[in-house]
Amino acid sequence: MPSKRFHKLDPAKQQRILGAAAEEFAAAGFQGASYNRIIELSGVSKGAMYYYFEDKADLYATVVGQAVSVMMSSIGTFDAVQTPEAYWEEIGRQFGTALEIYAHDATMVGLFRQLMRDAMSGVGAEIMGSLRTELAQWADGWIHDGQRVGAVRTDLPDSLLVSLVMGVGEAHDLWFAEHIETMEHSEFEAMLPLIVDLYRRLLSPAA
Repeated sequence: MPSKRFHKLDPAKQQRILGAAAEEFAAAGFQGASYNRIIELSGVSKGAMYYYFEDKADLYATVVGQAVSVMMSSIGTFDAVQTPEAYWEEIGRQFGTALEIYAHDATMVGLFRQLMRDAMSGVGAEIMGSLRTELAQWADGWIHDGQRVGAVRTDLPDSLLVSLVMGVGEAHDLWFAEHIETMEHSEFEAMLPLIVDLYRRLLSPAA
């Protein structure tokens, strides 16, 4: 976690450091990223950087955590949903919001792409494990909100449903991250209702 000294910095300077780190990690992944290059781009001394973060892994975890927070804040919650149809419409809206972020933030796309590649190769296991725990909590809320309005099945253990959502989510997140720079935005938009239908078929109560 960042030190108290980092949190005391001017917000603009904090963002300059995290922005430089995000660009480097997005381009090279955790192993390939150069800590010295990040320090140079952020405009701080090497000594100061070690006052702010323990090491490159600490900085990486902070950058990933901020990116996830931005994504989650933009996606929103299901508080106002009261019917199954409204629930699935909200799922579609949330996926659309995530796609818009991907479409307009190349650094975000690169960061998540490298994160998933790193995870598949066993790099940054602790960071990915922490992230998966956070996302599992979000998915658990997703499941319970759906069950509250009758949109999500209750005949399987919630833990299994969360695992299914996490597995499908990681699969399509990686696929989107790998393809979004080579396909038209309209093609991805056309896929959104199909992705929602995939979840709906997986999670809807049995007839």
